[in-house]
Amino acid sequence: AAGSDATFYGWSSDGSGAGRTLPYADATVDGPTPMILFDGTDGVEATMKGGAATQPGDSGGALFSEGKVAAIASASLFMDPDNPDSAEEGVSPKVAFAPVASQADWIREQISAKEDSAETTATENDGGTPTWMLITAGAAVVIALVVAAVARSRKRDADTAQ
Repeated sequence: AAGSDATFYGWSSDGSGAGRTLPYADATVDGPTPMILFDGTDGVEATMKGGAATQPGDSGGALFSEGKVAAIASASLFMDPDNPDSAEEGVSPKVAFAPVASQADWIREQISAKEDSAETTATENDGGTPTWMLITAGAAVVIALVVAAVARSRKRDADTAQ
């Protein structure tokens, strides 16, 4: 709802998203936004607090409200009157989000399909010989053949020398 507090987690292009915790910023939900991407039916805009701003790479970051994922970052909105160069810098305190509630069924289907696929793959692999065992056995056979050929060659050389 407009005016509610939220927390935005992003990846950030400066590499700080590669740490143990994702960078985040407190935000205020501004309300609906006309900035809808990919023919979406709804969207919400939020403004980050404390001078925080998006960076390239933050798209897809989660907006949490009341401890739950409420929306996913879709686009930075370059409307910072205090920093007119923000559009060129690729940063902005305002973000358009795609709410996830309207997509919850689709998300559940995707997660379920992935779990089903993982179970099928695991079942198909059960009882099979692991690749590392096949490689080890093949290497052992090659080594045994080389050792036998060297031994035969030495024996032949010894017989010829007599």
